[in-house]
Amino acid sequence: MIIRQAEEKDFGQILNLFEKLKIDENNFNKPGFFQYKKTYGELKEFLNPYFFVSENKGKINGFNLSCSAGFLKNKFSENKSLEKKFILKKITGDFVYMDSFAVEDYSKLISGKIAEKLFETLIAISKKRNASKLIGCVCHEPYFNFRSANFLKRKGFVLSTKIPIENNLLLGLYQKTLKHSF
Repeated sequence: MIIRQAEEKDFGQILNLFEKLKIDENNFNKPGFFQYKKTYGELKEFLNPYFFVSENKGKINGFNLSCSAGFLKNKFSENKSLEKKFILKKITGDFVYMDSFAVEDYSKLISGKIAEKLFETLIAISKKRNASKLIGCVCHEPYFNFRSANFLKRKGFVLSTKIPIENNLLLGLYQKTLKHSF
């Protein structure tokens, strides 16, 4: 397994992962993205140093789609997403925004190792670029994404507020302060 920068050639497999992990009001019993996925164009727009994949034998089995505060402001200040508008208005400083984080098969032990590697890579890149904190949102209602919330809590994130967004969704905004060693 290798962790590397996402490239346009990966988008088909990443979009398949989004589709595979998509949940809706009819199947709350599995982990995944609640009525939320990206398009090819959105993935292309998100290419940046914080967007990377986990690959094994040519197959993408996980990804982390994040970006810096500056990238978010430059690319998405006109975005209609209530989540991004809230973050851009309320969160200050040099943060890294975790937009999407996914691992292919949550039922297998290897998925935990993939998630750990993706997260370790995010922390390393964030510290190298002097980010002060990580920001991530997790669906709380109508479906509580307990796996993502628990993962973030284990990694030292704290729930700071909740954000009501479109489609009657309520997101929990989690933050983690990064400690730098000089």
